[in-house]
Amino acid sequence: MKHILTGLLLFGTLAPVAMAAPQISPQRIIVNPIQTSLEVNVSLNKAADNSGYATYVPGEKVQIKATVNEDAYLYIFSVDVAGEVTQIFPNDYAGDNFVAGGQTVSLPGANDDYTLETDSDIGVGKVFAVASRNPLDFNDILDIKQNAAFAVYSGGGQDAFAREVSGILNSIADNDWNSDVALYRTRKAEAASGELKVVTNANNAQVYLDGRLVGDAGVTLAKLTPGSYQLKVVAPGYVTYSAPITIKQDRLINLTVNLRQTPSTKANLNLVLNVKTAKIYMNGQYLGNSQNGKFTTSLLKNKQYKVSVVAQGYTNFAAYVKLTGNKTLYINLRPR
Repeated sequence: MKHILTGLLLFGTLAPVAMAAPQISPQRIIVNPIQTSLEVNVSLNKAADNSGYATYVPGEKVQIKATVNEDAYLYIFSVDVAGEVTQIFPNDYAGDNFVAGGQTVSLPGANDDYTLETDSDIGVGKVFAVASRNPLDFNDILDIKQNAAFAVYSGGGQDAFAREVSGILNSIADNDWNSDVALYRTRKAEAASGELKVVTNANNAQVYLDGRLVGDAGVTLAKLTPGSYQLKVVAPGYVTYSAPITIKQDRLINLTVNLRQTPSTKANLNLVLNVKTAKIYMNGQYLGNSQNGKFTTSLLKNKQYKVSVVAQGYTNFAAYVKLTGNKTLYINLRPR
């Protein structure tokens, strides 16, 4: 059998106050007005965070554990966010609620035929445990629906329930009972995600996953859907890096990529002349004059060019060149 827990009414142990009756705080928390040697502790299968809440997602299984330090009768209740109360213990599966001192009760136990889990409601859930040296009679305020394993309170919500429980506890000695609480909240499940940080030697590099830009290199890229991708790192003037990558849930992947500069398709041809001023032609097209016997031009690699040099009073010069890289050509013009 599955029993759904939504919100569970919170009761807790506050500082002792100088009153003889159980007290109900504005938050509907029932507390014993005196400090007793009897102690009860109730907890959930998830630890509470700094705010005091254990956090679950809808449909997640919940286990309740309660311990008493002395022999006592144990009662555990839940109240949903709408204020409806359910008695979790005792129940049809575990009817004997007398617990020996030091014993821990687990709900559900390892061999129980039911589960407890949160439903789709989002909000605060509360668990209330009360231990008493004597049996407490909740039969007058609880109802058991047909074929139901858990009794419910139908008297008007958690405010009325708190008042009626307070009245029952007021009928026994203050030092014969105590209470404790566990508080949780349900939140919508966040989509599974991972993180990626790419560090590279190029400025203005960008990161792509399966062709989709996800951000800049050098920063942590968060909330990435786990899975396998084709990673690309792109930067102006550099060869694109491409490799498969797997984003893992709740993991940060740090990746260093050394990009190679894009090979240039051009090279410089440097002319060094034995005359200060000469006219320079390339494939018959005039490019300009040398200055102080030097001239530089940029040409496509692996393409043949005809270099011509004309200077007054000197024999014209012509030669063919094909560049694979930067090259310096020394030219000695002969006087006429």
